[in-house]
Amino acid sequence: MKADILAISKSLREYLGPESTSLDKVRTDANKLTEYIQDLSSRMKYNAALKIQGFMRDVLSGIENTAAIKEHRTPVTIRAYCLVFIYMYPIIFIPSAYYNLMEGGSVSAPWILYAGGLISTFILISLYNVQIQLENPFDQIGIDDVKLEMFDLNE
Repeated sequence: MKADILAISKSLREYLGPESTSLDKVRTDANKLTEYIQDLSSRMKYNAALKIQGFMRDVLSGIENTAAIKEHRTPVTIRAYCLVFIYMYPIIFIPSAYYNLMEGGSVSAPWILYAGGLISTFILISLYNVQIQLENPFDQIGIDDVKLEMFDLNE
C-alpha cells in the first residue's frame, strides 16, 4: 500500500512538472490504490472503511482539480486579442488624443502624451507577461511556481 501511495505521488509530480507525462498514469496508479482499499474495506469496520473511502475520494478530486488547473488555460484567441490591442494602443490612442487636445489648445508639451502612452503600454505588456507566468504554476519557470519537490513523500 505504501508503494502505491508513493507511486501516485511520483506520477502526479511527473505529470505536473515541466516534462509532463500522461494523466492516465496518475489515474491508473490512483485506481490501483482505490481497488486495494475496496478489497480491504470488507475486512474492517464499516465506519473506518467509509472514512478511508472518503479520504480517497478527496484525493481523487484533488488530482482532477489540479489537472484542470494545469490543462485549462487562457484561450489563445483571447491572448491574441490582448496583444493586438496592446500594440495598437499607442499607435491609435496617442495621436488621436494629441489631435483632440491640440484643437482646444490645452497641450503645451506633446511629449507628455507620448511618455504617458509609452508608460501605459509598458504596464499593459508587463501585466500580459504576468498573466502568462501565472497561467501554469507547475512549469518550474519563475520564482512564483509551486515547488513540486517539496511534495515528495520519500523525503
